[in-house]
Amino acid sequence: MLKQIVLIEYSIAITISIITLLLLTFIFYQKSLFALWKQSVFLSLFLGSISLLAVQNIVLATQWILFGWGLIPNIPENTFFLLIVTHIYLVIRQFHNCVTIGLFAQRIRCLVRPTKTDTKFNYTTLSIVCVFFLIGSTGATCMMVINSAPKGRPVPEGCYSFNCMAPNSAPVRIWSSVFTIFITAIILILGTYLFYLVHKYRTSRKSAFERGANKFALYVFYVRFFCETIPFIIDMLLSNLAHIDLGRYIGPFGALGTAMDFTLKTLGYFLLLRHNMKISNLMLHRVS
Repeated sequence: MLKQIVLIEYSIAITISIITLLLLTFIFYQKSLFALWKQSVFLSLFLGSISLLAVQNIVLATQWILFGWGLIPNIPENTFFLLIVTHIYLVIRQFHNCVTIGLFAQRIRCLVRPTKTDTKFNYTTLSIVCVFFLIGSTGATCMMVINSAPKGRPVPEGCYSFNCMAPNSAPVRIWSSVFTIFITAIILILGTYLFYLVHKYRTSRKSAFERGANKFALYVFYVRFFCETIPFIIDMLLSNLAHIDLGRYIGPFGALGTAMDFTLKTLGYFLLLRHNMKISNLMLHRVS
């Protein structure tokens, strides 16, 4: 893979992440995370995890750009430094994926039992989501510690991502793939069921907030499916069946795909928030 192409892709990922942070700044100016938490526990965690993802994506891409230009030497002493930045990014990403499960579960609960209080359900679901996250992050951390011992140059020639580093051994890839498949399967099942319920109850009378929340949850499902799920399945099939490492041909598509994913999600909520603000202002104007 040409270094120039890889560096351009990382630069695009940084630009997209900065756009996300600007959108989140407007969102949090209108509604703080605390206000969002009172409105929806999982929506607050969802947007909060996106802000962490965007920041860490900038750090990760900057690190590999500096490495590509030779400003970070490819020496054994830098193995841990190169690994820890990627590891933090992957852990935040795992948390975001687990929170997505909670977001979908909450929307399903509201559609199936709209008159029931959500407090007990929310905290039960949050506990389950945290267990998923702790299992995934603890396993990934143990794998990183075991494989982080310096053994020669940490990055092979022509490599500009974690995927082709020596510490990314077979056990690490297997653990990551199994956990990702597990979480992806749950999200697909819940997202499909949510799609069914939204269309089943589309004629039911709901508040503007409930309609907007359902539309946003479906939008998140669509964006994740096209930006994360399909590329992951294609990469997994090519690497296991055809023994083709897609990253060696098109560069760090994972970082770029994730950046597109959380940026589109943020843009969707930004547009929803602006729409709700316009409706509120219009109603206030009519009342006055």
